Amino acid sequence: MSPIQTEGIEFADKLRRNLSPSQLYEDALRYEPGTAISSTGALIATSGKKTGRSPRDKRVVEEASTVDDV
Repeated sequence: MSPIQTEGIEFADKLRRNLSPSQLYEDALRYEPGTAISSTGALIATSGKKTGRSPRDKRVVEEASTVDDV
């Protein structure tokens, strides 16, 4: 049993990891609609409607150097 399967991931047999760049390109071209390779060899892919973060998003991180100030 793989370490991924021991974590209860049911689709572990379909995961692909540590692929070579050429295999990543091949999979993207095969499975992602609208994907292409540019004239310079860069992979072109669309990210969908929502990209980036909302300007209203806020993140607070507890850090020892600022814990008394925040």
